[in-house]
This record gives sequence, structure tokens and C-alpha cells, in this order.
Amino acid sequence: MKPDDKTVEPLQLADIHLPTGVADWPPAYGWWVLLAVLIILFLLGLRYQLKRRQQKQQQKALLEHIDYWEKKLKQGQGVSALAGLNTLLKRIALQHYPRQQVAHLSGQQWLAFLDKSVGMTSFVKGDGQLLETLPYQADMARDKRLAGLMVAVRQWTKLTLKQSWRQK
Repeated sequence: MKPDDKTVEPLQLADIHLPTGVADWPPAYGWWVLLAVLIILFLLGLRYQLKRRQQKQQQKALLEHIDYWEKKLKQGQGVSALAGLNTLLKRIALQHYPRQQVAHLSGQQWLAFLDKSVGMTSFVKGDGQLLETLPYQADMARDKRLAGLMVAVRQWTKLTLKQSWRQK
């Protein structure tokens, strides 16, 4: 090209390059945080479900024991059945309440504890009194209040377990 020539030579420009797309991997920090939160929530839910399942199994087993003792009472094995039922209640109480508070109780104090521990009145003023008085009756199996006693025992067991599970 000559200096006095008025023609301009075109510049050698490179083609237009579009920016590369955003990579899919690794994800942004927010996705990692979301994944961690979801995993934690899943594990907490799993733990809750396992704990709840264990609690239901425990309650079912205790209620089956109560049913067993009720059957023995109805079969006329009153004294031994009442002793077994009372022992079962004592074991439940020892498992869920401080030993110093429960172990020494008997008679009216025991019945008062059963009522006070879950806010009932079935043992001191209701059919639950049979735990203390029924062994001294001649025909235990025919006592009409026996059903009330068993209702009180079941209710106390369920309420005790529920209170204990809430505290854990």
C-alpha cells in the first residue's frame, strides 16, 4: 500500500466468540448447603420414626402383659395375678421415675403415687383401690369393679409412657 493511497485495508479481526456456558459441576455453594440441610432433615426424621416405632412396641408389650394378668384374674388366680400386676406397675414406675421416689412405696402411698404421677384419681378414689383390697375378698374374679381397675392400670401405663417420652 502506498502512503498517498486513500484506500484503507480492512483489519484482520477474529470471529466473535461467545462465552462458554456455566459448568454444571461443581454446583454452587447454595446447592451444597441445601443438600446438607436435606440430609440432616432426613436423618432426624428417620431417628424420630425409629424412636416412635420403639415406643409403640414398648407400649404394646406392656399392654400385652396387662392383658395377661387380667386374664389370670378372670380365671380365678386373683392373689398371684394381682401381685404380678402390681409388680408390673412397680417396674414401669421404677423405669420412668426416680428409684428413691418409688421403691419404698406400698399400700395407700403406692396408690397415691400412681394417681399423683399422671394426674389421675382412679387409684385412691376409684376402682384402682382394688390393687390393695381385692386380695382380701373371697371371690375376686366376680368383682364388677375389676374392669375399672384394668382401665385405670392401662390408662396409667399409657400416660406414664407418654410423659416419659416427652421428657426424652
